[in-house]
Amino acid sequence: MPEDSDNPYAPPAATVVPEGLAGCWSVQGDVLVVRENAVLPPVDLDGRGAGGPLTPMVLKLPVPMGVKGILLMVLPAALILGYLSFERGYRDRSGFPGVLLIVLFSVLIGRFVKIRKFPAFVWGHASLPALRAMNRRRDRLSKVGGILLLAFFGVACAGKGLLGVAGMLLVAYFWITVLASDESRWRCTKAQDGWLWIKGIGPAGLAELAGRAGAEAPPTVRRKVFRFRLQRLTMGEWRETNGFRLSAWWQTLLMLSRKPEEQEHLSYHWSERKWLEPAEADPELVEAWRRETEGTPLAGWTMIYAERGDSPTRCIRSEEIVFLSPDGRHAAMSMVARVASGKGLLEDRRETGFRSWTEDGRILATGNRRISGPLQEEMEFEVHSGSTWELAQHHLRRAAEERLEGIDAAGLRRKEEMEMQRRHEVLEDAGIHGPVEEMELPGDWS
Repeated sequence: MPEDSDNPYAPPAATVVPEGLAGCWSVQGDVLVVRENAVLPPVDLDGRGAGGPLTPMVLKLPVPMGVKGILLMVLPAALILGYLSFERGYRDRSGFPGVLLIVLFSVLIGRFVKIRKFPAFVWGHASLPALRAMNRRRDRLSKVGGILLLAFFGVACAGKGLLGVAGMLLVAYFWITVLASDESRWRCTKAQDGWLWIKGIGPAGLAELAGRAGAEAPPTVRRKVFRFRLQRLTMGEWRETNGFRLSAWWQTLLMLSRKPEEQEHLSYHWSERKWLEPAEADPELVEAWRRETEGTPLAGWTMIYAERGDSPTRCIRSEEIVFLSPDGRHAAMSMVARVASGKGLLEDRRETGFRSWTEDGRILATGNRRISGPLQEEMEFEVHSGSTWELAQHHLRRAAEERLEGIDAAGLRRKEEMEMQRRHEVLEDAGIHGPVEEMELPGDWS
């Protein structure tokens, strides 16, 4: 079964949430004043009534530059324009040496004047429907930007008389591109002494945060973590993990261009995942399973439990539901992984798989996606495409001639825990997983 660390969207060398900064916020009108690096409780930061389940997310907010930052940007440009006007008006020279001196002087001044260049982070939650709506808006704007760019090239090639129109189209293209790549509706309007003033949270979200302001932050806890070394995966494993999407290939190339230590990210050990009752399972994943299995024998399989795996970065979450066949000889698992930030949501319905256990200790596993990295000796894994029922039929045919072990609900969980532990051991031996260690991290809000 996949682990949190297999998430293809997990950022390398991701920032871990610092301890002791949760619960520091207040609401002032339509503004949330919050400590930088704060961990907010599970409140919908969209706050506009989109509804639906929440997912953890991170806001990466550009911080206003302030007067010094604005001057460092505007003053060199003004000096260059003034100098070029003087040279052309009075000396009729290009003025390139003077421009170069101004640029070098500006760079030198920038090294001595302290201004903030890095963004601020706040961790919280947001509604899945709201994040998907942001994705749709971004996609629409990206398409409009692409059309404008094509129009620019067409008009620019048509003739000199249309250069003005081409320039307007180019400006429009860059404006649309900025909107499409904008962090989101959330924005930081002020940063001072470690506090951030954030606008863009809806009325419902602000009201709930105001009601919980001053709440005591959950205590820190020691949790088992390890380093997942992405650089140890082969190109074939990258391809199987990310698929053939252009964006995935681009991300892979960016990842491989980094230093080895930058390709590692912190992950929770499998024992840190939460085991949930069926009623606590992700409702969207349950509904997707119901639709996929309706009218097939799989509809009669019983959900035994659900699982939830998070990341130390607090913006990656995997949800899994686990079923047992009526005869107790086969199990089915379905999983979704989500990565959420102010830019929107990435969702990957990563795996549907089946397991059966033979009396001689082997694991028969069938899934719709390859498992990255080496497998434990006792696992016999096959990939099969098609619908969920077609996948199940392939697995049941494989298991038909085997002497299978019957299991109950408690036995199924023990089998899964044993498989995850063996998988971690194999990946650690291969150098893909680093050694397990304990780290003090912020606790979860109730």
